Amino acid sequence: MESTVTRLVERLPRARFAVTALRPFESRVTEVLPARQVEVLITPISEDPSRSSIQMACALIRARGIDVVSLAERAAIGKPFGIVY
Repeated sequence: MESTVTRLVERLPRARFAVTALRPFESRVTEVLPARQVEVLITPISEDPSRSSIQMACALIRARGIDVVSLAERAAIGKPFGIVY
């Protein structure tokens, strides 16, 4: 999933799209995305996310006028682990 996200943001026209990644933890992708002009925010998002994590995601969507929300899944167990905007 991380390589798919990286390739996607590399190909999006910067004049038309702004990308923000909301990730549950720091990883290789959180290190790579800022070099591709992607804002990266970290908040814990587990199988049973805390209210504050959900509120942060909702506030971010409203404040930024985000049009597309993609929920990634852990391939091994099919559980959501992060939201990419």
